[in-house]
Amino acid sequence: MHVALFFCTHWLFPQRGCELIAPQGPTETASHRPSKSLNCQPMPSDLPHEVHAISRLMDRSKRGDAEAQHNLGHMHSLGLGVPKDLPEARRLFGLAACSGHAGALCNLGHMHSLGLGGPKDEAEARRLLGLASEQGHAIAQYSLAVMHSHGHCGAPKDEAEARRLFSLAAAQGDASSQTRLGVMHSQGRGGAEDLVEARRLICLAAAQGHGGAQFHLAVMHEQGRGGPKDEAEARRLYSLAAAQGHPIAQANLDAMRVQAAAQRSAAEATQAAEVQVVAARVLTEGCIGATI
Repeated sequence: MHVALFFCTHWLFPQRGCELIAPQGPTETASHRPSKSLNCQPMPSDLPHEVHAISRLMDRSKRGDAEAQHNLGHMHSLGLGVPKDLPEARRLFGLAACSGHAGALCNLGHMHSLGLGGPKDEAEARRLLGLASEQGHAIAQYSLAVMHSHGHCGAPKDEAEARRLFSLAAAQGDASSQTRLGVMHSQGRGGAEDLVEARRLICLAAAQGHGGAQFHLAVMHEQGRGGPKDEAEARRLYSLAAAQGHPIAQANLDAMRVQAAAQRSAAEATQAAEVQVVAARVLTEGCIGATI
């Protein structure tokens, strides 16, 4: 398992920018995959003002503008308005990283961790992500936390450090970090167990539409962990997570429906049996009365 490359930036054309999609899934280990991906709409390159904007961006990059270098690296990494060229993206991220640009440090770190655009270097990846994390970059904090949580990318497994880093990113509203931190609180990993805090954190992520968080919160509502038991809310949350393709959410939702149907059938059978007992009693008492 590793941290996949993704990009975070104030985009050159903000009205046509990129949305980071948080990874989701069934469990804290497998669900919130330690990767994030881009959901980018292609940007038209034939409009005159955008052609001029790219040209100006290249000029700024050549003059040492770190933000321009970062944005241009982003574009080359995805082939947006310029040819897709991972080595060039890595070079440009490197230039911006030399100026201390947090986003470039983060993206360059991910490229080193995966060997994209150049050799794989896990130690350098961790160093770069650490520098970005120290600047408060939430995605870098999340990535380092995942590495420490599982002992990936050459990082020592250290759940206390993972919990600390997830806390920093969660405080900035990162939904994946909120979910992972909540699960760590619920399991007492890297620190004390706190089901109430776990439920609060996971609820914050679920409110952002994070499918994994919706799944975990549904489980807590179904079992009454960290708060009141609420099966109706659990079904609603399982449905939301299942709509995002969460396989265990759909299985749990189906199981709850089967269980509810079985309980209704059992209740109906019990009621029918009680009616039969009452009818038999009435009939027996009627027969006794008639003989008297």
